[in-house]
Amino acid sequence: MASVFQIGIFYCALYIVANGTGGTKPNISTIGADQFDNYEPKERFQKLSFFNWFSIFLGTLFSNTFLVYLKDNVGWGVGYGLPTTGLDVSIMVFLVGIRYYRHKTPSGSPFTRIAQVLVAAARKWKVVLPNDPKELHELSLEEYASSAGIFRIDHTTSLRLLDKAAVKIGPNSPWILCSLTQVEEAKKMIKMLPVLIATFMPSTMLAQTHTLFIKQGTTLKRGIGPNFKIPPASLTAFITISMLITIVVYDRFIVPFLRKYTKNPRGITLLQRLGLALSCIS
Repeated sequence: MASVFQIGIFYCALYIVANGTGGTKPNISTIGADQFDNYEPKERFQKLSFFNWFSIFLGTLFSNTFLVYLKDNVGWGVGYGLPTTGLDVSIMVFLVGIRYYRHKTPSGSPFTRIAQVLVAAARKWKVVLPNDPKELHELSLEEYASSAGIFRIDHTTSLRLLDKAAVKIGPNSPWILCSLTQVEEAKKMIKMLPVLIATFMPSTMLAQTHTLFIKQGTTLKRGIGPNFKIPPASLTAFITISMLITIVVYDRFIVPFLRKYTKNPRGITLLQRLGLALSCIS
């Protein structure tokens, strides 16, 4: 029976893992994408394949096979000591190369910029929008050129109610008057909400692979030969192996084939990829 102190250590470790994972995973992919220049044709093309290959989890495959076997047959100290050592090495490699990376300086919270658009549009909800979007407030090209990480975005006709935030009426306050680019940024984030909601179900299904599937694996006959038995947690390696195969096939064969007909560098749009029939089948 675990003591209160042991249970406290257990939950403390879980929260540390949750905070560490939540802080690193969203940033690893973005800092990797930042290394490609959108204005350089070659790098822009390479960036399209970056996210495909980034999803190949060689480390996950290694941990789901060899490390899990060590935990079950050698000891938990060795099983967790090796990935900890690997993590320490990766941190050192990151710190050594940090001066060579491309950095985008943070320019304030994106939530604040979105909130400013919503508040400004609500304050001017009775204002009539001009027929010509060029009459809306927008910063000059020189101002965008001098700012780091902010690029001008052309006007779109979707969510036109938010365009009222850029109508030139009232004092020049960020909570009353927003630039057209800032309005378009808010539109893009709001239009991502349905995509976010659509990923709830796949995320729920994916969580089963690390919980329910492993529990079911304990009931299987996992013996290979007279002296070797596959650990239940290693069964998730088959998911990673399938990803290793399908990502290579998708990036090297399917995308070039689709690119000839769609004329899209990605082969298909990101929205089409999210709703691909293969996702429904899987």
